[in-house]
Amino acid sequence: MVRRSREYWKKEILKLLRNGPLTTSQIHRALNKLRDESKPFDPSYIRKLLAELRKEGLIVTVGYEHRLTLQGKRIADNPEELKKVRVHNIRVICYVLRANYDKIRELGKEIQMKNWVAYTIDLAKVCEELGIPPIQAKIRINIAKTTTAIVFLPPFYASSRTEIQIEAHNMYNKIRRILQLIGIILDEDWKNLYVPSEYAFKVDDPLDPGTEIRLGRPAVGINGRELSEEARVWVDESEGREAESNCLGYTDNYLLMPERIADIHPRVHKIEQKVDKIDERLSNIEKQFDEYKGFIAETKDLLAQYERAQMGLIEASKALAENIKTHIPYVKNASKALEEITKTVQSINQITNNLIKLQESQKQQQSKLMEVLTNLTQRDCESVPLQRDEDSEKSRATAFVLILFLAISLIILLEVVIRG
Repeated sequence: MVRRSREYWKKEILKLLRNGPLTTSQIHRALNKLRDESKPFDPSYIRKLLAELRKEGLIVTVGYEHRLTLQGKRIADNPEELKKVRVHNIRVICYVLRANYDKIRELGKEIQMKNWVAYTIDLAKVCEELGIPPIQAKIRINIAKTTTAIVFLPPFYASSRTEIQIEAHNMYNKIRRILQLIGIILDEDWKNLYVPSEYAFKVDDPLDPGTEIRLGRPAVGINGRELSEEARVWVDESEGREAESNCLGYTDNYLLMPERIADIHPRVHKIEQKVDKIDERLSNIEKQFDEYKGFIAETKDLLAQYERAQMGLIEASKALAENIKTHIPYVKNASKALEEITKTVQSINQITNNLIKLQESQKQQQSKLMEVLTNLTQRDCESVPLQRDEDSEKSRATAFVLILFLAISLIILLEVVIRG
C-alpha cells in the first residue's frame, strides 16, 4: 500500500477537471476509485484539497461546480513542460522588534557603514555548525536608530505566481525558525516592510543587453503589494540571455501568455462566426434597401407634387387676400348705398302713408259732399261733380310727379354708388 501526498491528489483533481466542471461529490467518487486503499476518502479531506486549489488560483467554484482557471489548465495539461521563471535577488526587509545582539555579533560578520553598523550572517554555515539541515540564505542586520533586517532568500524556479508566493513564504518561515532556533530572534515575528525581488526568463529576441523598458506603474512584490519603485523590464546576460523584471504582475502575465493566447483562439472563432452572421444580415438589409429605393423615389415625387400644390395654394391665398383688400372700399360704398336706400325707402313709406291718409280724408270729404248734393238742386248737382272731378285730377297729378321724382333720385343714387 502506497500513501500518496496531498500534492499528488491535488494534481489528480486538476486532471479530473480537464474534461469539464465537476461537483464535490463527483470528485469524491472519482478519487475513491483511484485510491489503492479500501477505505474511502473523508469528504472533509476533499473539501480541504479544493480550498487549497482555490487559494492557489488553480480552480474556481461557480455554484456547486469546480472548474479550472487558466493557470490550473496550464498545470493540468503540461505539468512537465511548464514555462518556468528564475526568481532571484529576493529580499525580505523587515523591522527588528527584539533580537539577541550578542548572538548577532558572535555569528555575524561586522560591516562598518557610514552611520550604522551591519552584521552579515551566512545561514548555511551556521546550520552546518549546528547540525541542522542547511539553507542557502544570508541575512544582514542593520543596527541603527531603527534596526532592520534584510533576509536574502536563495533563488528558485517556479511556474506560476501562486507557486512563487508559496515558495518564498515557506523559505522565509524556514529562515525565521532557524533564527529563532539559534537565538537571534526573540519575538514571535518580525514586521515585514516589503519584499522586492527579480524574475528572469529565457528569451530568444535579439535585444541588446542593458535594454530597459519602464512600465510607468509601481512594481508588485512577492506578497502582492505595490512597492515604492517603478516596474521595469530589462535584458541581462549574467545567467545567459534573459529578460528580467522587478514586478510579479508582469511575470505572471508572461507565464500565462500561452494559455491566454490558447484561450483567445476559440473566442476569435466565435467572433468570426458572429461576423459571418452580421455579414449575412447586412446583405439582407442591402436587398431590402434596394426594394425600398423605388418606394423612396415615389415618395419623393409625391412630396414634390405636394410642395407644388402647397405653393399654388399659397399663391391663391395671396391673390384672394389682394382681391379682398381691393374690394374692401366697394363693400364700404355698398354699405353706405344700402343705408341711403334704406332711408329713401323709409321716406317713400312715409309719403305713401301720407297719401293713404290723404285718400282717406278725400273719401270723408266725398261722403260729406254726397250728403250735401242730396239737398241741392239738380243744376247745382251737375256743377258740383264737375268741380269734384277737377280736384281729383289735380291730386293724382301731384302724386305721380312725386313718385317720378323719387324714382329718378334713387336711380341717380345707385349710379353714384356703383361709380364710387
